[in-house]
Amino acid sequence: MAKTIEQRLAEIADRKAKLASREAKLISQKRKDDARQKIVVGSALIAEAIDNKVFAKTMSDILARRVTRDHDKAVIAPLMELLGKIVATHRD
Repeated sequence: MAKTIEQRLAEIADRKAKLASREAKLISQKRKDDARQKIVVGSALIAEAIDNKVFAKTMSDILARRVTRDHDKAVIAPLMELLGKIVATHRD
């Protein structure tokens, strides 16, 4: 027996809903992957700055130049203090 137009429209609506759900999951996973990438890269750069005083100065300069929002500055303040101490021990 042939499907009615209403049945076909209902199937189409169901497929659209499933596609929208899949799209939302992919977008969510992309955001999670992006955040994780930033965490991993940031951790590696911080570790390098702790071990490399010249890089600590470069990183401090970059952060001072690139981080402009007050809230973000407050979040990285302990790191900036640590970088400043590392840089200070490098000076002769």
